[in-house]
Amino acid sequence: MFEFSTKSLKNLDGVHPDLKRVALRAIKISSIDFGITDGVRTQSKQLELMAEGKSFREDSNHLIQDSGYGHAIDVVAWFNGKITWQNKYYGPIVQAFASAAIEEGTQLAFGHLWPNFQDSVHIELDEKYY
Repeated sequence: MFEFSTKSLKNLDGVHPDLKRVALRAIKISSIDFGITDGVRTQSKQLELMAEGKSFREDSNHLIQDSGYGHAIDVVAWFNGKITWQNKYYGPIVQAFASAAIEEGTQLAFGHLWPNFQDSVHIELDEKYY
């Protein structure tokens, strides 16, 4: 069983309570250790990421939404004590989030499963429900 670092917990500040609750459950049931690298972003940070080609939406769900919270997080997988960007490690993390979301009654969308642009690190509240 894994636990979030202080940095990951800080990166959950300002994230919608439903998504935060799911993340806190997912880390406990995941077979792969992971951290939270990004939660709420400023508009200027979002524009910077777009200029770098790392994001494609000016209206990212990482920004504060009408609910008063950010609706998206980015994760990073840890394997053997090191960060890994290999896609095969993100499927089990998505599975942990999906299971935790079911337990919590929360609807999520996963960049790992997007057909046109795979963004394995991105997890957000499903816009159809939030």
